[in-house]
Amino acid sequence: MRSFLTHAIILLSAVLMAFSMLIVNFLFQVVGSTSDVECLGFLSANLAALLIIYPALAYTIGKRASAILIKKSPSTNLDVHNICGHIGLFGCLLYFIVGVGIAVSSGVAIPIGIIALLVLYTLLAVLAARYGAFVVAVQSRELAWKRVK
Repeated sequence: MRSFLTHAIILLSAVLMAFSMLIVNFLFQVVGSTSDVECLGFLSANLAALLIIYPALAYTIGKRASAILIKKSPSTNLDVHNICGHIGLFGCLLYFIVGVGIAVSSGVAIPIGIIALLVLYTLLAVLAARYGAFVVAVQSRELAWKRVK
């Protein structure tokens, strides 16, 4: 059973992930980037660039969250990959569900291709967050092994 600290880190990291995606969106709007999809304000950047940026955010947040989790509770070292995968999943779902909800409530029809692209973004974010946790877990195991020697 996961502790309160683990649940709090998952929740806060997922909110941080969604908020950082929002910041990226605002930065692209400030720079004057034109969206590849009209009337979808939550995707106001080149869709190919977001294929790199969203997983990079998930990797960074997953890496930081796993470092905190392993430091606070070394027993979570084995489960940290799944925890960080949840962070990537919940963060993307939070951002995309709110974005799609606002778009649909204003009368915009979301094409099926965009829905598929959102699923791809979410999948890549989950994998990137898990990889960030993997990097930290391997580093912590190497440090533990060096201490034993």
